[in-house]
Amino acid sequence: MIDILDWDTRTFGFMVARAQWSGTPSELDSIVMKAQLADVTLLYFFGPPDAEITKHTAIPATCVFRSGRVDFHKRMKRKPLPHFPTRQRIRAVPANFSGLDDICQLGIEAGCYSRFFRDPVFPRRSAELLYRLWTENSIRGILADATFAYAGQDGHVAGFITAKKGQGGARVGLVAVAPHLRGQGIGKALLDSVEDWACREGITDIYVSTQAENKAACGLYSRCGYAVSREEAVFHLWLRQPPEERR
Repeated sequence: MIDILDWDTRTFGFMVARAQWSGTPSELDSIVMKAQLADVTLLYFFGPPDAEITKHTAIPATCVFRSGRVDFHKRMKRKPLPHFPTRQRIRAVPANFSGLDDICQLGIEAGCYSRFFRDPVFPRRSAELLYRLWTENSIRGILADATFAYAGQDGHVAGFITAKKGQGGARVGLVAVAPHLRGQGIGKALLDSVEDWACREGITDIYVSTQAENKAACGLYSRCGYAVSREEAVFHLWLRQPPEERR
């Protein structure tokens, strides 16, 4: 089975689909054939963490990009967290936030390790648009129920985090800290703010996903008490080149 992704297709300007793969070559052949019949340009593949489709020479792809995804989970205690000095600069972001450009730029930087930015074939403008829209729609309450921002010495947003309620708990969406302020505990303080919000909302479980290649993020979640719940390989299978004008 393949799922045509309407939002991705409309936003990027070429046909995009998604498929889950068990790891068997025969299943891969069937999925790719269906994608070709549907005129898919880019197929997202999610498979076992040790999967390698580049070894399957029958795949008629112009390019194959591989990344890794790591899911983390933390079970919360039902009590607010103490307030540390770093957290004094963190505030909830309202839907009518005036510093949208600054926070959207941070949102784009948050995607630097993502498969969209690291895939050399994926159009850079489309990757930036994806993260800009993700940030904007999170602040507006469409893709997130809570957004917290860290204010730097100059008053501008220097870090932010988003979270959304869902079945079984809450999921962290975007996490970003300005490059010149990384390593100062801001990422942990932002996570603390989400955990505090979750406790007040009666949420006991928090989930977050990141790229396996993003060692800094994986290290942060591990240090903050998050355990790995799932790992998988993620592929971009380009069945044809994207439109040149969008690259």
